[in-house]
Amino acid sequence: AAPGQFRAGSDDGDGFGAGGGGSGKGMGGANDGGSTRTPKALILEPARDLAEQTHEHFAHFAKYFAAPTLRCGLFTGGLDSGPQITQLRDGVDIVTGTPGRIIDFVESGKLDLSGVRFFVLDEADRLLDTGSQAGILKLFDRMPKSGPGFSRLQVLLFSATLHSPEITALAGRLTQNATWVDLKGKDAVPETVHHAVVVVDPATEPGTWAALEPRVATDNMHALDDLNNKDTDKSTGTNTDVDTDVDTDRDNNCAALAGSEAVKRLKPHALRRLIDAHAMEQCLIFCRTNFDCDNLEAFLTALGGGSGFKGKAESGKENPYSCVVLGGARSMDERRRNLQAFKEGDVRFMICTDVAARGLDIKGLPFVINMTLPDRPEDYIHRIGRVGRADTMGLAISLVSAAPEKVWYCSKKGYKPWLNPSKQDTKDHAVWYDEKKLLEAIEGRIKQPVTVLGKDLALPASLVVCLGGGGAAGEVGIYGKTKGGGASKEVSAHLVAYAPAVSRLADLEKAAQGSFWSLKRKFAGDA
Repeated sequence: AAPGQFRAGSDDGDGFGAGGGGSGKGMGGANDGGSTRTPKALILEPARDLAEQTHEHFAHFAKYFAAPTLRCGLFTGGLDSGPQITQLRDGVDIVTGTPGRIIDFVESGKLDLSGVRFFVLDEADRLLDTGSQAGILKLFDRMPKSGPGFSRLQVLLFSATLHSPEITALAGRLTQNATWVDLKGKDAVPETVHHAVVVVDPATEPGTWAALEPRVATDNMHALDDLNNKDTDKSTGTNTDVDTDVDTDRDNNCAALAGSEAVKRLKPHALRRLIDAHAMEQCLIFCRTNFDCDNLEAFLTALGGGSGFKGKAESGKENPYSCVVLGGARSMDERRRNLQAFKEGDVRFMICTDVAARGLDIKGLPFVINMTLPDRPEDYIHRIGRVGRADTMGLAISLVSAAPEKVWYCSKKGYKPWLNPSKQDTKDHAVWYDEKKLLEAIEGRIKQPVTVLGKDLALPASLVVCLGGGGAAGEVGIYGKTKGGGASKEVSAHLVAYAPAVSRLADLEKAAQGSFWSLKRKFAGDA
């Protein structure tokens, strides 16, 4: 469930989202000549994993509907379309899917939207990030929107970050008189999440990073660079250190290039020390790219003896660095298996990208580690939202470089310059990352400074006190558990605020049931 959401309103006002007014262009008829049982709800998800997760919940609920039955269908790319088409012909009540496959079925006449009454956009901001807005509007345009009461189309948007201009603009096009249900508040950050930083500074380990074992496979950004010429800045011909202002100067500065390569080599070893220092049993690790995920998986596997995860075993997770990857480049089946293995505790670490991990709900997850900070503060909020859920305590730790790092940024679809880079690739498809500035933006977003861990990587006294511990090393184990054995101040405040409404709802339920049985006895007697 997302911290913020919009929901449908009453008959005389649309909710956000209840899309109201206007004339829709329903397709009419049955699904491509099949059943007249057309979908009543359409749920769009930005990724296959999330669509599958949502579908599984609906399929579970459907088991409890006998008369009438409730049919649910999953429609995503990467799966054989044949069985999906058959399911649509047989009739489906709730459709969950990704934009590409849904739009394809609608435009080919296989999916009829004329009966849709609920249009749900889950992780709405990510749907927009993936370029789905035109498709969303196209689907919306085919749905009937007029009608009284429950016959009226209701549009619902869910996300942890609904306050962006893009979401507001989309809401204006899909809804009228929307009702905003914001469970956290515009700038709220869960108080159940602690934030910490480990500074990775190549200057503190001069000349040593290249010899660290096991050797770290990097993203090949500097495979063609001369990293040994530390005396001359080629851009100016003078003896200088790193020019941190202009990317073109950095590209010609051997010290800057060497510093960037050092960051790539040092961070995985910093991660290992962090895992050991906190005896981590379960942690979600975020990387920038799928290639970074693959490299980190190889590093942790090498640390654990070189044998990767091959499925559930009776011996359990004997490898202290056992890991799996949840990335868009992996097959759907592998991602499903890896997520299940992580949830069931068969592996300690799951390495993932932002897109792959969006919407994941892992009960009692104690730690999240950012190998690289995201370039948007809102993505940081999404990442740390994997911990501190259901009033459990969570720790989010970011490895932040003190030196600029050159990273791949390729918008050319299907092109992977990191596999066999050329000099031109490192100019055309790369950017310099300044994590110190990114950290400043994140601190502004969460409205607090992020705690910097010392060389021993131990929790500072300030966080130990917040945990209610006495400072012993074992106190870290409280992450992933409920703070103080009870609800947080935030949750307690919500409970107090909602108490009158819940009480009133209970009274209405009691009255409705009483009225039902009274009417049933009355009409039974008349019969």
